[in-house]
Amino acid sequence: MSWDTFLQQIADCQGIFDADERQVFCWRFAEQNWGELDAKIADDLHISEATLQRRMGRIYATFSHSCPALNTEKKGKFKRLRDWLKREYVRYQQHGEQLRNLETDSGAIATPLCQDRYIEPGILPTCYQEILKPGCLLRIKAPWKMGKTELMSRVLNDAADQGYRAVSLNLRDATATDFQDLNRFLQWFCTSVTLSLNQESLSDNPVAEHWQKSIGNSKNKCKTYFEKHLLPGDSCLVLGLDEVDRIFPYPDVAGEFLGMLRTRHEEAKTRPIWGKLRQVLVYTESLLC
Repeated sequence: MSWDTFLQQIADCQGIFDADERQVFCWRFAEQNWGELDAKIADDLHISEATLQRRMGRIYATFSHSCPALNTEKKGKFKRLRDWLKREYVRYQQHGEQLRNLETDSGAIATPLCQDRYIEPGILPTCYQEILKPGCLLRIKAPWKMGKTELMSRVLNDAADQGYRAVSLNLRDATATDFQDLNRFLQWFCTSVTLSLNQESLSDNPVAEHWQKSIGNSKNKCKTYFEKHLLPGDSCLVLGLDEVDRIFPYPDVAGEFLGMLRTRHEEAKTRPIWGKLRQVLVYTESLLC
């Protein structure tokens, strides 16, 4: 595997889906740019140095769980992350290892997902505890056929036993037309959640009606739809999204949608209504990260 391919795959693994941040990450850490100054990198990307530094700051924050050396106020974060990436690249090249990990909003936890699809009991209590936290964002990453869907199902079933509403969506149920643009995809997303909750009785087509009457862009409409129709009341909503990697071939939609989910998770810290949304994202990885 080439270094550039490694950077692309580890960007997927770490959840760097925003197109601008991904471009900065892959170009700044490209081997030919290791010795370049920020001014040259910013010029190459046609952005200001201040914009470059802001995006790099978000990249460092993303990697801080996997690379603890970034948890410092000292200078030199580029070198720390570059050296960490080089070590991980060597490990992957030498051993072809694959890290199966579970990521929560509070960090990364190794998941013992094995080839026989057995899930070690110790990981389940951790998942059950995390899903009870307001605004939880739980990401389950593992290679193909390693029991990811089974783990998600157990988490959702336990949440339902706790009195939460639980919805499981598989992005493979979306068609190519649904992925055509963000507006179409978010309407499919809201409709799918509504149907899964058996809330179609709200009106003949509550999503279409809301889209027509609401103002703002499609992300605004999706947000207000959840606030008005899916999150009011006392019961929390646990949303499980399986095969999230299905959206990756559509980078514009993927970046906006996954960024939106992350924003809702962050918003839970200040708005209680979003604390009632708990997210479980499941996708396939093929890389040590």
